[in-house]
Amino acid sequence: MSPQLLSAAFALSFLVASASHAQGLVSGRALLPNSTRPLACVDVALRRADGSVVARTFTREDGTFEFLAPAAGRYALAFSTLGMVEAVAGLDSLHPGSDVDRTVAVPLTPMDSLVEHVDAGRRDPRYAQAIKNSIGPRYPIAERGNGLEGGVVSAIVVKADGRVDPTMSAILYASAAGFETSVRDAFDSMRFDPALVDGQPRCSLLVLPFIFALSTDASARSSSYVIGEIGALPSNVVSALPSESRGMCPPVSLPSDGTPPIYLPCQVDRDAKEARSNAVLNWEPAAGEITPTSCFRVEIRFVVDSMGVPEPGTAALISTNNPGFGAAMLALVPDLRYSPGRLKGRPVRQVVTFKESVGVVTTINSGMGHGSSTPSRRTRC
Repeated sequence: MSPQLLSAAFALSFLVASASHAQGLVSGRALLPNSTRPLACVDVALRRADGSVVARTFTREDGTFEFLAPAAGRYALAFSTLGMVEAVAGLDSLHPGSDVDRTVAVPLTPMDSLVEHVDAGRRDPRYAQAIKNSIGPRYPIAERGNGLEGGVVSAIVVKADGRVDPTMSAILYASAAGFETSVRDAFDSMRFDPALVDGQPRCSLLVLPFIFALSTDASARSSSYVIGEIGALPSNVVSALPSESRGMCPPVSLPSDGTPPIYLPCQVDRDAKEARSNAVLNWEPAAGEITPTSCFRVEIRFVVDSMGVPEPGTAALISTNNPGFGAAMLALVPDLRYSPGRLKGRPVRQVVTFKESVGVVTTINSGMGHGSSTPSRRTRC
């Protein structure tokens, strides 16, 4: 082979080798379902099938995002932000040379126990934080005059300068038109410290509750996350939140040790259902916790086996508004029983989310010049 041909052959082989090791790109655009509206400024993670995160970024204001293609394996995209139920979209198999560009419809669904979740996200720099004296919604005059209480759940996009972008923000639920108008009118006056990434401000989307409640002397007050009072608010004022959406179901992760896989509710044909059991709640609220409107809430997640029995060591407390009640309900989990989830007619192991609320009804025992209040029975609230 001549020197010229040898040189050309070497150059060609170098180009082929370089092309075969080119770094691929996983990119896409997140949109709201049945819409061309982008899902802007939310966290998006590239996750392996086992749930481990290999890369994380956020969607831009036009809903676009991108990652460098990862090592070979099965992956999924997970979209989340403060107050939003995580939505997962499967990408299946990827490798370093993969070039993938997907448009993904992402449901924007508020979390259950939204007030508690938002309160727990205070001071997290990944999310915009309300400035202490930011002006929030006003209590509408008509609703106040009629003694009407209610709430609004909103999806607010906070720009990198800390201002709300009204054109990209939306109302997800409102119990009355007046409350919705009040929140929309407040968008221009709300101020935030923006979310930070590596010390740099960026836009962020927040799913926030706004609660309108009357004080005991009938004077009106409106409270919201923006005003910074969310921890003390009666979250049961908002009673008709949108029904929970499971979003896009991730691929089933098959364990490598040969044990039966654990399924999510969206991965089975028939969801596990609570059955009659001998579980007894052994708990009494402290005297100072009893009020005419006491309502104790808990959310626990655990795995139910193919026999309908909660698996030991899998129970985790997701949220509660009373630590004593949460601990008592965790202790109750082993005594619960279920009709197991089913896939293709056979029982399977399944993740279950258990939610319970307990209200305390009081009676007054009065005597000569004195009285006392004691819990007489419990009921769901």
